[in-house]
Amino acid sequence: AIREEDDEVSVGLTRLFVNMASAYQPMILGQYDMDQYKLLEFALLPFTHPSFEVADRTLYFWMDIIDGSLRAQPGEWQSELLRRITPYIEQLVSKSLNHFVIPGEFFTE
Repeated sequence: AIREEDDEVSVGLTRLFVNMASAYQPMILGQYDMDQYKLLEFALLPFTHPSFEVADRTLYFWMDIIDGSLRAQPGEWQSELLRRITPYIEQLVSKSLNHFVIPGEFFTE
């Protein structure tokens, strides 16, 4: 769907991934390593689609992940959790920037 740039199918797949990842949010933010960060990789996939309308379907999920990690029990676990998810947040920011376009007339004024 991403290669074919089919927005409707891509939005549907994005919803599926985000709903699944949201259901597993307690596990993603949990202390046991069960390879749960693969779900974060799936939630980044929509950002490779050329349409931001596909990618933006994941933003509420990412806000919940960030909020949940900041609300984790302060101390050693919160530091470890933030260390683990920071690379995914960095990818999110980087991939998001690919979708932002500054209008040409912005520079002519």
